[in-house]
Amino acid sequence: MYPYFETMVSRLTTLSCSLLLLTCSLDAQSPEKAESAVYYSFSYMGDTLNPHRLYEENMVLYFNKNASCFLSYDKIKQDQKNRSNPEAALSGYSTNQIPKRTIQSVMYRFENEKKFIINENELKAYIMEDNVTIKWTILDSVKIIEGLECQKATGQFRGRSYYAWFTSSIPSSYGPWKLGGLPGLIIEATDAKNHVNFRFSGTENLKNNPFIIEVPKNAIQITKKDFQKIKDAIANDPIAYLNNTMGVQLQPLNGATARPVRKSNNPIELTEN
Repeated sequence: MYPYFETMVSRLTTLSCSLLLLTCSLDAQSPEKAESAVYYSFSYMGDTLNPHRLYEENMVLYFNKNASCFLSYDKIKQDQKNRSNPEAALSGYSTNQIPKRTIQSVMYRFENEKKFIINENELKAYIMEDNVTIKWTILDSVKIIEGLECQKATGQFRGRSYYAWFTSSIPSSYGPWKLGGLPGLIIEATDAKNHVNFRFSGTENLKNNPFIIEVPKNAIQITKKDFQKIKDAIANDPIAYLNNTMGVQLQPLNGATARPVRKSNNPIELTEN
């Protein structure tokens, strides 16, 4: 028997049952047309023991007056390339040119409804609400970022102190990732230890080609707590998870045992609240 299989099956079966009984507070959100976009270069130190090895990705925030959507721009471009040339995408796998693993999370903020919704993908698509509230202190410091006059603010969020530069010339209370709530768009942000960085890399007017902000309707509604259990199950024993939930039957090669995925010693969210 595959190591941990019986234990993991039991845990996942219990979790699956709880999900069937789950009643979520996520109401259907109407599609929104985003006519503006701001681009960020994201860098993150996931391992403080290896501080020079940073994770980097290009991100984008689409927004209008009521809604925003933050996701990986690298993933968007990668998906577009694969759709336009599926044969090249398949040949890449055959030549060991594995595409970059991009950030799968998509984050939605709906101002009128006061909701922050996250779409996560771990083999299946899940959506959950998050309680995102940051108490900011606006400072007198001002600087120009790519022609935009920005003002500095500081705030505490889930174990980190953040410095943010926002511009009132774009009167939207959005920002990269879960950062927002200022009287102007957040153009740049970093934590006090310089481990998490969002650098401004441009804006775009999308009036002639708006981006549709829409929470996926076919995703499984779940709580953050139960989604974390799924992530832990996959990290601890991915084969058992696949066998139990995806309808496949995999066996380890030559009796090898499962090796848990190495966890970051420096998660972006250091605390839950």
